[in-house]
Amino acid sequence: MWSVNSLDWKRPVEQIVARVLGGVRPGAIVLFHDGIPPRWSGDRKATVEALGEVLRGLGNRYQFVKVSEMK
Repeated sequence: MWSVNSLDWKRPVEQIVARVLGGVRPGAIVLFHDGIPPRWSGDRKATVEALGEVLRGLGNRYQFVKVSEMK
């Protein structure tokens, strides 16, 4: 399971970034969605933009690994 749900499918960029950066701890798994739930309209623009900001914000503090590589 994930440690932080970004709720990226329903939030603006600033809220996604704040939620993730505020909730991440060592060993955390952050959930991002690759699309919009069926029958809903929308796009992935906020997710894509927020992901870039999150990676930049966490890149100096954490190492990114695949779940299978976690200890």
